[in-house]
Amino acid sequence: MEEILYNSQMIAIPVKQKPGIESSLGLAEPNFFCIEGVKELTEMLFPDSEGNLQVTTAFDCFFKLVHREVLPQNAFFPVQYIERGFIPIEVRSFPAFILPMVKSHLTIKQNIEYLNQCFELFEFRGILKDLKLQIDADVLDLILNNQ
Repeated sequence: MEEILYNSQMIAIPVKQKPGIESSLGLAEPNFFCIEGVKELTEMLFPDSEGNLQVTTAFDCFFKLVHREVLPQNAFFPVQYIERGFIPIEVRSFPAFILPMVKSHLTIKQNIEYLNQCFELFEFRGILKDLKLQIDADVLDLILNNQ
């Protein structure tokens, strides 16, 4: 796996559409959820283990949702890869206790089940409304094997 695909300011999490859910996006779908930075401490509502919403400490984080792919080089296009943005840069609150789980690809692997549950809670709007993401474990393993 080309390292350029999973570079980010903080972490690029490999994702894919959850199986069994029809996508309306066509051929290119998001394959990386990139956390680009942390803005400030805040509070948000987040469900506890029983599904009840609780106020929890959170960070406003800059993130983007993209499709990245390596392109064959030629004389006219020396660019090695292309990034198509589904969400270019947006700020959203993330519970503070999740940030240590996404500090590296190894910690993502160690917490993949819980993080996939968190992705279940993520709601997109507009053209992305049917998008339900999960971590792409196969690509995550390729990244870890490359490091």
